[in-house]
Amino acid sequence: FFVFFVKLSLVVKVIINMDNLDPFNEGLEGKGKYYPMIVLSFKKLLLDDTFADLTIKVGSETVHAHAGIVCCRCEEIIGFPQVDDKKKAAKKKLEVKINPANVANAAIMSKVLEFLYTGMVEFPKMSDTEILHLVGAARFFKLERLSYLCERWLREHMTIESVFHLLKAATDLNEERIKGFCLQFALGHYNEFISNKDGIYI
Repeated sequence: FFVFFVKLSLVVKVIINMDNLDPFNEGLEGKGKYYPMIVLSFKKLLLDDTFADLTIKVGSETVHAHAGIVCCRCEEIIGFPQVDDKKKAAKKKLEVKINPANVANAAIMSKVLEFLYTGMVEFPKMSDTEILHLVGAARFFKLERLSYLCERWLREHMTIESVFHLLKAATDLNEERIKGFCLQFALGHYNEFISNKDGIYI
């Protein structure tokens, strides 16, 4: 058990410095030959709840994580225990409850944790609406880097076919920055925008 926590402390030190990484799909060039292995190892750790000591409840759904990693990466979820509470915290499993109004569901919370563990998110496997929900969660937890990565992905992969639905979803979720990106894109592609049949959604 002691050996596990020693290894975990080393893992946390590496994770703390991962905020400047590129989004998942942008490649791992120049990051060293062991870097992909590190990312995969962190993701495996996230998916395996054998040593998980933190339960995060989003409404009626539950996500498991490791308090040692989460408290170092995002104090908005769980902060460092006070000196007097450290021994108690180490001996018991913790539980955090999150209002679905702030984080849509457990799937979005899992994506937040994916970022905290690996510094990346697999955006290609997410819909635009899911990414919008992730933006909201990132802002709630004050994860500026995650918010930036989400916004950049949406901007760089915006198309005439997607902009209508993205603009409607951004309006429904009160994501003004994303809405602004959509309008800017629409102005740059005005003729295509006004002639597209999907305009009925706006």
